[in-house]
Amino acid sequence: MENKVIPQNYGSLGKEIKISPKSNVAVFTGTDTQEPYIEVIINIGESHTATLRMTVAAWIKLREGEGIKVLTKKQFKENLL
Repeated sequence: MENKVIPQNYGSLGKEIKISPKSNVAVFTGTDTQEPYIEVIINIGESHTATLRMTVAAWIKLREGEGIKVLTKKQFKENLL
């Protein structure tokens, strides 16, 4: 049986984010994952940052043109709670 991690708090992003295909990516090998991953650093305002993190395999598929689907708050509630 698969263990699901359910966040204690959740909500919607509240803003559309567009990321340029020219964005810099950094490749990491972390201690918390067995697989290398990439991060895209997103600047928010003057003094905040966020990261978009994905496996290198997912990044390669993204670059090859695979479609992107984002789970909405409604879908999350219906499928994961």
